[in-house]
Amino acid sequence: MAFQSPKYIQQAGALQRVGDFAKDSFPHVQKAGVLTSARLRSRYMESMCQSVANPVVAEFSGECSRSNLHGILQKLQGQQLDYIIGFGGGKLLDMAKLVSCCCA
Repeated sequence: MAFQSPKYIQQAGALQRVGDFAKDSFPHVQKAGVLTSARLRSRYMESMCQSVANPVVAEFSGECSRSNLHGILQKLQGQQLDYIIGFGGGKLLDMAKLVSCCCA
């Protein structure tokens, strides 16, 4: 079963508290998968990892395709993830929702 947080958070320091926001919405969560682009990963992953313990990161290539979905799912397979964080724009967030449903 996939859950989506009903919160939209935009505030100073929010990136460093992503894991805390997830735990507030879903207290049972432990391990996160993070779907992001290579560019955002190189710029922001260190900040995000301050509150997301041991994230499993998969990179989104920019297109919502079956082959990209399979590549992401292979990266996340067997990781026993409790939730998926999509960090990026519209297509990436659409893919994160699909990944979340497939990993459930």
